Amino acid sequence: MIKINKSLGTELKSRQFECLSLNLFNLTNKEAAKILNISEYTVKSHLYSALLYLNISKTDFFNFVIEKNVFEILTYYGSQLVKAKCSRSNQKKN
Repeated sequence: MIKINKSLGTELKSRQFECLSLNLFNLTNKEAAKILNISEYTVKSHLYSALLYLNISKTDFFNFVIEKNVFEILTYYGSQLVKAKCSRSNQKKN
């Protein structure tokens, strides 16, 4: 998290970071909410706050991530969140 905040030149909160990382996977707010175990509205709020803080639009987000050289970090983090959710779901089934 420290590395990404340094690269972005800002201090994002952990939930903002999580929502942005899942956004890179083109998940809907509803899908991201299920993974994070929060409401869809909360995901939307975190995304809005993060983009406002970074002073970029949602459409510029992908280019921003590439320019700041944080694509790999965000996608890795997002994939770990998805993997953890799948793991929890499989444990509940057993």
